[in-house]
Amino acid sequence: MKIKRLSFKNINSLKGEWQLNFDQEPFLSNGLFAITGPTGAGKTTILDAICLALYHETPRLVISKSQNEVMTRNTAECAAEVEFEVQGKGYRASWSQRRAKNSPQGNLQEMKVELAEVVSGNILASQVKLKKQLVAEITGLDFSRFRKSMLLSQGEFAAFLNAPANDRAELLEELTGTEIYGQISQAVFESHNLAKAELDKLRAKADGVNLLTDEQRAEIVGEQTGGETLVTDLTQQQTSLQQQKQWREQLEKAQVGVTEAQTSLVNTEQETTAQQPALDRLEQAEPAEALRLPFTHLSQADTKLAELEQKQQALQTSVVSAQTAVADNQLKLRSSQAQLDACKQQSQAQEILINEQIMPLDNECAQLSKEQLQCQSQQQQQNSELQTTQQNLAALTQTAETAKTTVNACQTYQQQHAQDAQLSTRLPLWQSQIQQCNQQQANVATLQQQVITNQQSLQQSLTAQQQLANNVTANVERESAVKNAVNQAQQQVSDLLVGDDLPDLEQAFSQQSRLQGIVEQLSGLQQRYLTESQEFEANQASMVALEQQRAGINVEITAKRELFKTKKNELNDVQRLLEQEQKIASLEQLRSQLEPGQACQLCGSTEHPLIEEYQHIADSLTVQRKTQLELNLKQIETDGGELKNRLVEANTKLEHFNHRNATLQQQLDSFVAQWQTYNEQLNANLMITDSANTQVFVQQQGVQLAQLSQRIQALKAANMQLQSAQQALTEFDKNSAQLQHQIELVNRDVKATQDAEQKLTQDAQQQGQVLTELQQTLINNVTELGLTLPEWSLLDNWLVTCQQALQKWDQQSQLLQAANEQLLLAESQLTPLREQLVKLELAIAQTLETLSNLSDNLTAKQQQRQQLFGQRSVADARQTMQQQLTTAEQAHQACSTQDHALSNQLHAQQGELTTLQQGLVQQQQESSDCLATWQHALDASPFATDVEFNQALLPAEEKQRLVVLKSQLTANLTRCQALFEQARERLLTLQQTQLTELDIVTLVTQLDEITTRLNQGLQRQGELKQRLADDTTRSADLADFYQQIKACEADYDDKAYLQSLIGSKDGSKFRRFAQGLTLDHLVTLANQQLNRLHSRYQLQRKLASGSEALALQVVDTWLADAVRDTKTLSGGESFLVSLALALGLSDLVSHKTSIDSLFLDEGFGTLDAETLDIALDALDNLNASGKMIGVISHVEALKERIPVQVRVNKGSGLGLSSFTVVS
Repeated sequence: MKIKRLSFKNINSLKGEWQLNFDQEPFLSNGLFAITGPTGAGKTTILDAICLALYHETPRLVISKSQNEVMTRNTAECAAEVEFEVQGKGYRASWSQRRAKNSPQGNLQEMKVELAEVVSGNILASQVKLKKQLVAEITGLDFSRFRKSMLLSQGEFAAFLNAPANDRAELLEELTGTEIYGQISQAVFESHNLAKAELDKLRAKADGVNLLTDEQRAEIVGEQTGGETLVTDLTQQQTSLQQQKQWREQLEKAQVGVTEAQTSLVNTEQETTAQQPALDRLEQAEPAEALRLPFTHLSQADTKLAELEQKQQALQTSVVSAQTAVADNQLKLRSSQAQLDACKQQSQAQEILINEQIMPLDNECAQLSKEQLQCQSQQQQQNSELQTTQQNLAALTQTAETAKTTVNACQTYQQQHAQDAQLSTRLPLWQSQIQQCNQQQANVATLQQQVITNQQSLQQSLTAQQQLANNVTANVERESAVKNAVNQAQQQVSDLLVGDDLPDLEQAFSQQSRLQGIVEQLSGLQQRYLTESQEFEANQASMVALEQQRAGINVEITAKRELFKTKKNELNDVQRLLEQEQKIASLEQLRSQLEPGQACQLCGSTEHPLIEEYQHIADSLTVQRKTQLELNLKQIETDGGELKNRLVEANTKLEHFNHRNATLQQQLDSFVAQWQTYNEQLNANLMITDSANTQVFVQQQGVQLAQLSQRIQALKAANMQLQSAQQALTEFDKNSAQLQHQIELVNRDVKATQDAEQKLTQDAQQQGQVLTELQQTLINNVTELGLTLPEWSLLDNWLVTCQQALQKWDQQSQLLQAANEQLLLAESQLTPLREQLVKLELAIAQTLETLSNLSDNLTAKQQQRQQLFGQRSVADARQTMQQQLTTAEQAHQACSTQDHALSNQLHAQQGELTTLQQGLVQQQQESSDCLATWQHALDASPFATDVEFNQALLPAEEKQRLVVLKSQLTANLTRCQALFEQARERLLTLQQTQLTELDIVTLVTQLDEITTRLNQGLQRQGELKQRLADDTTRSADLADFYQQIKACEADYDDKAYLQSLIGSKDGSKFRRFAQGLTLDHLVTLANQQLNRLHSRYQLQRKLASGSEALALQVVDTWLADAVRDTKTLSGGESFLVSLALALGLSDLVSHKTSIDSLFLDEGFGTLDAETLDIALDALDNLNASGKMIGVISHVEALKERIPVQVRVNKGSGLGLSSFTVVS
């Protein structure tokens, strides 16, 4: 992966848009470049932009919708875009985020991301999660690997090299992802525990299963057979009692029904008698209904006449009022016209005054005010310039005095401390020499400590050597005891076999166990056969009874159907007769209008012979017949429904018994076939109906199986003892070999430790001599400058003092130069400022004089206007006059409009009064005609006066109520008579089919007793059946448990073996092994980088166990492959090794991706000049391999060695920066 181009906008201190093209000059010809600038300028921001464009986050900050600390302050958006190349194909990744409404104070919006191909422009992803996933797939680097392979950030450069062994394990796991091996180890540990727990659980379940004995099963089956017989008898008794109870309940219900029907009939007759006066009123109201229409017409005519007379009086009053209003409005119209003329004259006079005198004065005042404001503004500007000039003059004068004082002070200091100027060249040399001395002292101390450690190790090896010798003596004594135990176990096995082999015995036991399962099923099969045979015979008897019952029900149904057809035809005839009578009754009004000799309106006949007969038609008898027939049909339908229900019930039971017997027959045949199969397998001749011989056979088979099982268990126990003894002997031989091997190793360790002690002592002496020479050279260099070197423990403070003196000398030099420049600049600016001050004072005096003249002229003009027009403005005066004129015009127009409206209203009311008088005459004539018609009708009626007519006439609601009442009374009487007859017939039928003499209380008591006994029997049968089923289920479950235990034991053995290899609770066993392999790979990659950087050093793992297994040490190839601890490396050496490790880690975590761009963030600040040269040479060599390398640092020597630089410059204030590319 190679970075080709970077562009970003408003990231941290780099405000605005910025771009770096790494595939163009000067980067194209110089693959090694530096990013330089002062601390805090924003060098690392460039790397943050790369991370944002690729992964939407940085090593230091997390970006989200609610948090964005990388956006430059007081901006509303930020963005980053990177073009990179993977295996020759270019991609473009971008990221951006903005605030709402493009306001710096707006809320953060969702991030916008995109991944596209550079050449084709195809967009591969525009969603955050998908883009990160595709970037990781294309580059082979997620964000964590990207940081560790391409970006070596601040504080992480040498973390792996300097970490303790335990911390290095955690870092190695974090960097390379080997935590999966720890998870595997923990998973194996947990899986082993779960398998063990599952095995123990299954064994506990198998031990907890309790099965019924054969005696218990036989006892339960016998009790079940007796219980079934009892249940059958009780069921028959219950059915008989239920039928008797139902007949008794129906009889009592019929008796109650007869009583209730008779009572209802009497009540209905009494209610009809009580309502007879109301029915008489209904008959009397019939003649009055014929006079209702003329009486209504007369009442309406009289009412309308009264309304017209009242309306005429109101209109006459309204006409008089309208005439008065018209006269008054004429007076108001003439007054408003006079006011309108006066307002017009006043408006004309005011307009002449304004145009000829006031407007010219206002224009002159406005011009004078404008000139006065211009003069005042000019005066303020001149005053401001004068004040500014005076302030600048005073400031420059003060600056010149201060600069003179500073120059004198700096010159005095330089004369007094002239020797400090040489510190700039001597101090770096002294620091390097002191660092070498300190390093040499550390080397000497380390070697001395190694001598002590080696002596302690030698003592431990000698102690271990003596302990191993004692163990050899103890093993010789244990050998004979272990061999005797093996011989005894072999003899015990031979005694138990007695000529047989254990596999043959186990095979015989397996065959006998299989047959035992069949034996155990014999009793259950026999009992089930006997039980279901009895049930089959009982079902056959029930089926015969049901066939007889079904034949009787069919006969009754046929009779009911014939009766229903007869009653239905009779009902249809009655219905047609009732419809004809109702049609004749509906023509009652027309019949009432027929008179002798006049034509009928329907047929035209002038003769009406049946008119008197039709007047007395009554439909009560026909309605009663219809009601009675409908009740009979409903009763027949009810009885038929009950018969059908009984027939369906009998058919259902018969079908159930048929289906059950077919099932039972199949099961019985199956039982016989299965019994024959069991006899053949057991080589027996048992009858399925002979339970005694079957029980004896089962007991004999159980005894044989138990004896064989006991023998096999004893043989297995003896074999286990023999295997244990043999395993102990094998383990003893193995321990003896290991003990001998340990003795050889200890002897070699003792010799190696003695040789190492001798070499370490020589090295310590040599390093001490080198330290003395370095210290003497340092003393001579310091003395040459006239200084005295303090004690070695005070050298750090002495160096700090020298450094402070050098810094102060540099500060004084810079201050002197700046003060001289400031003094010259201030003196050159003073003379122009004094001349400008004089010119400004003259201009201010002239402006004041002009301002005074303009003020006097303005005051005179304003006084003249005050005398003519006061303080009023022209616009206000014109607006006031216009409002008065408008008001007068509106008042005149309103009066004129109202006069026209009042005149129209008067004419309209006069015309309406004339029309009303004509209508009144017509209505009086109509009232006279209606009165004559009413009087003629009243004379022809049975009523003498209007009072008698009104008393006979019923309201419409009252008449309707009485009609409904009459109909209800008639229908209720008919219905009650029919119900009474039906109840008497039902009671007579039940009395003829008497089933018992017992009363209902006795029947209920007996039925409850029988039901209780039957429920108890059924419950007991269910319990017995459930016990047998549970025992069968437990037997099957026990067999399943044994199969599961066998499978679980095999699984447990596999997991136990895997647990012994890699399993551990904390995952350390397999993790340490994997980390060791990963560290070996890393050391190989780092050594390849070291060969490229500097061929002197090589890394290797320390040969140790435990936590020290991940420790590192350095091999110095220039000193005969001397091995050194990494802590003894100098600053430059540590940097080279750390860089090699970092590059190795980069290769390790980048998988198969080629890393062609590398960015190093700091890490050079601790190097001296010589080591820095070595480091830069190493980077040149790395660059020569084809990698583009960017180095971030503020070390001056590094800036000088690398020509291509991205210089980041701090701005003045506000925390903003910028950068430029130089070469």
